[in-house]
Amino acid sequence: MATAVAIVLVVVLLVAATGGAHAVTTRIEAGKEFCIRREVGKDIPLWFQFRVTAGGLLDLDCTIRDGSNRVIHIWKQASSGEWGLHGDATNTKFHICFSNEMARFTPKWVSFSLREGLHPLAVKVEQLDPIEKKVLEINRKTEDLLAAQKTVRIVEHDHRNTVEDSNERVLLWSLIETGALIVMGVVQIFFMKRFLEVRTSV
Repeated sequence: MATAVAIVLVVVLLVAATGGAHAVTTRIEAGKEFCIRREVGKDIPLWFQFRVTAGGLLDLDCTIRDGSNRVIHIWKQASSGEWGLHGDATNTKFHICFSNEMARFTPKWVSFSLREGLHPLAVKVEQLDPIEKKVLEINRKTEDLLAAQKTVRIVEHDHRNTVEDSNERVLLWSLIETGALIVMGVVQIFFMKRFLEVRTSV
């Protein structure tokens, strides 16, 4: 019976951990700013991470503000970043803004995710039985695994873009070389033909 209860608790915690995660990729035009608003409950942890995946030097500005417009954290010309915060008794609203205002022509693509944690327990960890402690440990490891998975997906996306861009450049360079060889061959045949015609006429 205790094993069945533990399994149910683990499933509930896994669903709660994955249900609060949101990953988005968006395009930010040059000279523009993109903002999102997020409200969390009191004492609920919220983890935020982002990575610039394409455009220019892969950098932009990012600012986190609370509901009273107070700056909590800021990144300047960063390609990636992460931050943890939580709602308190006076403020549960947060504003996250990505700014590409330093760029004149180049848009940027940024991938970001917001992941909510679970509400702190009303009882102390020391008061829990071994099964409940194991459930909490599994939940923490699951959250770490989800965060690592998001990071790996973003890095994989970056690497795929790099490989595809390299393939396009190699293909373009191969076409240019092929065209140059064809032109050189035609020019050589033309001059060789004229040279032989001149020698024959003499």
